[in-house]
Amino acid sequence: MFFSVYQEELPKLRSAVATRDAREVARAAHRIKGSVGNLKGKTLQNVAKTLEMSARAGDVANLPQLFVELEREFHALQQLLQPFMNQFESK
Repeated sequence: MFFSVYQEELPKLRSAVATRDAREVARAAHRIKGSVGNLKGKTLQNVAKTLEMSARAGDVANLPQLFVELEREFHALQQLLQPFMNQFESK
């Protein structure tokens, strides 16, 4: 579920960060934060929470940097989980 939510929200989040649409950033970051919580991906969840809270507070100056951090943490989690995902896909 997390990966499908992330893949769905990432383009929306990227666009919202680029246009400094704080409302859309907060919404997308909230969805990512919730879905990654199911995996116990605390670092990624914390970045998504910070991104969401910054957007809700109207602090749009930090959004691009936080988005880069979110992508970096997603890729780290994806690499960690890839062997497990491959196991399930091959069965």
